This record gives sequence, C-alpha cells and structure tokens, in this order.
Amino acid sequence: WSYAHNAAEAMTLTVTVTPEVRTDGSVQQFDDLAGTATIGVGPGSTGTQGADTQDSVQAHSCDLTSVKADVTRYIGETHYGAAHVARWEKALAGLNGQVGGMTADYARQMMATYSPGRWNPVIEALECLENAGSAEPEPELQPETEPQPEPVVSHCVNATKWSRVESYYGSNARKAPKYGSNWYRVLLAYQIEDADRALPDWKGETATRPTTPYTLAEAQSEVSKWGGWRPVRDVLQCLKDAGVIED
Repeated sequence: WSYAHNAAEAMTLTVTVTPEVRTDGSVQQFDDLAGTATIGVGPGSTGTQGADTQDSVQAHSCDLTSVKADVTRYIGETHYGAAHVARWEKALAGLNGQVGGMTADYARQMMATYSPGRWNPVIEALECLENAGSAEPEPELQPETEPQPEPVVSHCVNATKWSRVESYYGSNARKAPKYGSNWYRVLLAYQIEDADRALPDWKGETATRPTTPYTLAEAQSEVSKWGGWRPVRDVLQCLKDAGVIED
C-alpha cells in the first residue's frame, strides 16, 4: 500500500504488521512473526510499507577540513611547551573521533582559559560531531573516566606586563649581548598563556628570530644581576604554577 503526506514538517511513521489466521469464526494471531517498519515522511513525499526513506531530513555533515588544519598547526608550536602541544593533540583526537579525544564540554573549559579565537571553531566542530553521533569512541576501548581538564590559568600576563616587556625589547633590540633576543624570548614565554597575542616584528641583533621561550630558571639567574628581571621571574613562576610551562 502507499500513502501521501503533505504536512509542513517532516515526520516518521511506524507500521507494525501481525499475521493472523481465521478458522471457524475464531482469530489466531502469530505475535512472534510480527514485523515493524519505520518510514521517513516529508512534505509531498510518498512512502511504501517497509521502505526506509527520509527525503526531508538531511544527513548532518560536518566540515572539519579547516579546523583540523588549524589544530595540526597548533600542535607544531612546540616552542610553547609540552602542555600546549598535549592540549591540541587531544583536540585533534576528538575531531578524529578517537578514544580519549577532547569533547565539546572539555573544549569549552579550554576556551575559558585560553584564546577564544582558537577554541571557538574547535567547540563548534566537536558539537557538530557529537550531534551527528560521529564522535563516539569504540565501546571496548572507552576509558572508565573522562580525563580532567588542565588547571585554569590565573591570567598571569596582563596588558601592563606585556607592554613593559615589549618596551624593553624595543629599546634593547640590536644591542649586544643578546639583549634584544632575551626580551623577545620573554615575549614568547608570555605568549604561551594566550597565543593570539601579536608578537612585535623581529629586529634583534641577529638575522634569525628566536623561537625558544625564556625559562623560569634563566629569569631566576638574572634577578641577582638586575632587579628589573624580578617581575619577569614572578610571571614565569605564575605560569609554571598554573601548569602552562614546565620550568
């Protein structure tokens, strides 16, 4: 049999058929032989018993090409430290639907801590996958508990602290020994908290721009030579305590 449906919204129709035999005026049903069919129905569509059609509800698709490319690039930013790389590796695993990968809820916590400009597209992509049911890991490999997100950074680098170091870099660029390089490396370390902070153009004493952030150990060593390093040491100590840098 067939039917026509012209409703304004899509719907589904479930039909159950149970065989029966009539003998001597009595009816005997065979419930164990019953069959059920579900049919997708859209405006103006027709369906046939036993069909599995859904003409008005389209399959949910997620375009992950761009966000995966961005996340892969962030993983390559090894100069920001192991914690930075680990965060983005977890995000990529989530986008690939791998076990232990990042969820949209987890990514929202990362956005509250780090750069919204980077994390918003990841959240949208993970939400798309979860809504489409594509981000569910294989049951046999599902970890017992969801890993806890990393500690929230206490915003160790404010605008004043960033501007002060940027000023030191500008006034010491091209001065030996490595004054420009040192302050540029401090900016690299400060940028770990928020990768969207724009670094100034490299105009140091060498042709090659430094890529290694200044370390807490280096700052501690410099404090004894000049008190101006004390605020830098304190910021790097804050970043270490927050789990953003390792030393």
